Amino acid sequence: MWYTFRPACFPCDSTYQHHQMMITVKPTPKHGMEDKFFEELVEQRVQFIMMLGKILPDEQNETDRVNCYWALSSEFPKYYGKYEVISFNCINKRTYTATFVTIQCHEPIIMCHSFTVFHYHSWNSNGVPTCVEEFTDFIGRARPKHLLGLDLPLAPIIIHSNGNTRLTDVHFAVEICVDLLWFKHRGMNEHHLMVKNVWSNSIVSYLNKKQNNFVQLARVMFEQILQRNFRSKERRPIRKCMKTDFLSDWRGT
Repeated sequence: MWYTFRPACFPCDSTYQHHQMMITVKPTPKHGMEDKFFEELVEQRVQFIMMLGKILPDEQNETDRVNCYWALSSEFPKYYGKYEVISFNCINKRTYTATFVTIQCHEPIIMCHSFTVFHYHSWNSNGVPTCVEEFTDFIGRARPKHLLGLDLPLAPIIIHSNGNTRLTDVHFAVEICVDLLWFKHRGMNEHHLMVKNVWSNSIVSYLNKKQNNFVQLARVMFEQILQRNFRSKERRPIRKCMKTDFLSDWRGT
């Protein structure tokens, strides 16, 4: 059942492991190691990367600085070893971007692999997004992409935070809230969801007071969005494929 965000290091009930969304938290590749990173993406069939941090000049050695290893434009590809990297900007907002990336390799055989990078880059000193509305919009855009067109078992999702656990804590907590609200509206047992995804997940316990306030506000916003859209759907036919409907629910279409 649950398409839940769960770090790969956490234990999982084998009954649901086949259907769970695996998360791998790792730093962006160091300069000169990008080709090794791309080999991992191809091997694991990774299609989605979540980036939580800032893109800063190399001279600023901050803990949450990330290495922009993709090309900024389709007109200016990057080359790492045997890989050519071409990028297309899909979404470019004030606090986040979504970039479609294609890597090509001609050695020893011709190979092409594509993935999408969702990058939220506006955080305050407490590890909290600067704008709850834009962060929830970011989650709303990125979330359904993980569930559309994927065969089971689901390919892992990579999250870059470069060691800043505060950023991943907020992201995981918001994702868990969305799961709880989404499946609650679908008639799922919320208590069972809490046991499987919150109480057994020590990540949530790391949230400090300011981060928790942000998460609660984000949850309220999602609750309002879901209630509004489910009320409007009472007058429409029920769709057969429920697991891929979040994008239309989010946009109210």
